[in-house]
Amino acid sequence: MSFDFSFDKSKLYFLPLGGAGHFGANFNVYVFQDRYLIADCGMGFADQERYPGIDITLPDISFLKERKNRIVGLIATHAHEDHIGGIPHLWQDLGCPIYTTAFTAAIIKEKLKETSFGRNVPINELPLSAEFKVGPFDCEFLTITHSIPEPNALIIKAGNYKPVLHTGDWKIDPTPVIGETTDFKRQNALYDEGLLAIIGDSTNASVSGHSSSEGDVQESFIKLFKTIENRILLTCFSSNIARLKSIALAAQACGRHVGLVGRSLWRMHDCAKSVGLLDDCPEFISTKEAGFIPKDKIVIVCTGSQGEPRSALFKIAYDDHRDLVVEKGDTLIYSARAIPGNEKNIIDIKNKLIDRGINVVDKLEDHILHVSGHPYEDELKDLYQRLKPEVAIPVHGEIKMLYDHARIAREEGVEQTIIPENGTIIEFERDGSAQKVSQIDADKLLIDGRTIVYEHAYHVANRKKLGFAGCLFISLVIDGDGVLETEPQLSYYGVFEGYPDEKSIYRELVEEIENAISGLSDRMQIQERARLTARRYLKSITGKKPMTKVMIHQL
Repeated sequence: MSFDFSFDKSKLYFLPLGGAGHFGANFNVYVFQDRYLIADCGMGFADQERYPGIDITLPDISFLKERKNRIVGLIATHAHEDHIGGIPHLWQDLGCPIYTTAFTAAIIKEKLKETSFGRNVPINELPLSAEFKVGPFDCEFLTITHSIPEPNALIIKAGNYKPVLHTGDWKIDPTPVIGETTDFKRQNALYDEGLLAIIGDSTNASVSGHSSSEGDVQESFIKLFKTIENRILLTCFSSNIARLKSIALAAQACGRHVGLVGRSLWRMHDCAKSVGLLDDCPEFISTKEAGFIPKDKIVIVCTGSQGEPRSALFKIAYDDHRDLVVEKGDTLIYSARAIPGNEKNIIDIKNKLIDRGINVVDKLEDHILHVSGHPYEDELKDLYQRLKPEVAIPVHGEIKMLYDHARIAREEGVEQTIIPENGTIIEFERDGSAQKVSQIDADKLLIDGRTIVYEHAYHVANRKKLGFAGCLFISLVIDGDGVLETEPQLSYYGVFEGYPDEKSIYRELVEEIENAISGLSDRMQIQERARLTARRYLKSITGKKPMTKVMIHQL
């Protein structure tokens, strides 16, 4: 659908452009008085089978590019990649000030150093629980807990509408190790004010019960470390500063030092230190120092929990790290969940380490190795029981998660739930109702090397075809009457090279093409007949039709 929808300036609208129906690339827009407020600008991981050669996806913000002068601000709720990772790629198309708290600001600034425009980005650094105005929107940070420092829910007020709670990523963690616990007093006050809507995290809506605490992980690490004699390797999300502190305190209790291996870990560590989040934490040692510490006195934390090919853990697993070598009897503790789409890469690294005699620990009944930063079913129930909004709009999750989130909200008395997809425009009424009023195109964008392309870019689709069936190039030299001057020349990749009868297949294919185009004089007919003949013949031999290109040289 085109961008012809006309917003009523007196009404409040919500429009997700990323994260509704899939993980990652979270991007949400609030519209009031013809002004646009953005909540988060994230990136996502690409499915390599669906998008060969693509690592990163972004939300499609074409809708906003045409309205750039009406964007009043971008609020970053926290510093996870799926909420801020799109900023270096998309900010120039937005051109608006950014509002966030100190740690997230430090991470964004670090990312922007890699751009040519980073110094031009206005970043407003705000304290926790800050109240601030962005255009016609009155905003407030509400302190919550998550798996990264300084996570914030966002309270948005527009005109005489009741407030909207945009949850960001959250959970209920009584012992978060770093940072404050959830501000339940302010949450409960929202009930007294009357809450128009909760627009919220659905990641674990399909999981029953209540998530565990980061404090539980720390206690488990202490118990587990005491049972291990040799070197301990551990991988986790680089952004989980509380996990790093849990590891450091557990290691200290067991007489071990902790080394950090991987640039993203050190980058996150340095940003956390710069805003005072690790002041009471034992110091970490460098990669080179870690290699000289006795095996029973060291814990090495590595990047690579998602199987990234250039990560520290990948290099260690394939014995390609310049400073560290693992040995039989060492132990790897896997302290992270697999982001959907990364499972195969993770399994490959685990298998490689196991094959080298490394003990891989990724699940133990009596130890908690990882806890999620997102609310389980009981936490969602608690939220809706206390706040009782008029409307629930699930975002941030796959389709099933959104539907489970909506079901939970209805069971807790929310009369209206709306499940959006990217591009759904939702209009709020002042009586507390809401409805879908339009749908705009909102495909993914793909980072392809140094360029950004649309999801359905022709060359990306061609890569998939090439990966499935290979390619064949046919070169024909003809005279003015369409008669072959020399026999067809073939070049092919991923088709039939290496077959025992490769030479005879080549010979027969040449003859098939010659016979097919014999008697034809029209250049276009020759080209198409040669292409179809080759594809049909190879389908009969290999079972697949390769991408086939015919080049004609006419004398």
